[in-house]
Amino acid sequence: MNKMRSIIHLLSKESGKVSELKVIRLLYLIDWYSCLWRDIKITNINWGYRFGLKAYNLEKVLYDIPRQTDINRYGSKVNHYFYDEIIENELTEDELKVINLVIKNTKKFYFNELESFVFSTYPFNEETLCSIFNLVESATNYKIKNNLIYKGKGL
Repeated sequence: MNKMRSIIHLLSKESGKVSELKVIRLLYLIDWYSCLWRDIKITNINWGYRFGLKAYNLEKVLYDIPRQTDINRYGSKVNHYFYDEIIENELTEDELKVINLVIKNTKKFYFNELESFVFSTYPFNEETLCSIFNLVESATNYKIKNNLIYKGKGL
């Protein structure tokens, strides 16, 4: 069992399955929230911008998580990750808090609302939009810009 499988388990628990595109957006938000709160990412995904949100090493990170490819009503292939029973959870209490906060904050979003929410985050609105994000540095800049840091301590 690995940390990513535990995260996918939590993301798909509500509906039984979750699309790969939604997983990517939620994983980004999990890392962003974690950087804001704890100054560290939860996943090992390298995030960036290239005509939209880009997860550069996603296949390496999600390689052992079972998925199924379906055909949607428009004839396009859609990958889904499914809820599966896990025996042990490899997430810390703080990581679980971050993940549950992201799930709670995005629970009622349609995909286009989730997309807008992702693109409204600070890394997409910095003066210099980089092809690869340093989320920890962006979170620090965000906290400094919004006076959320007091003597080197975050939120």
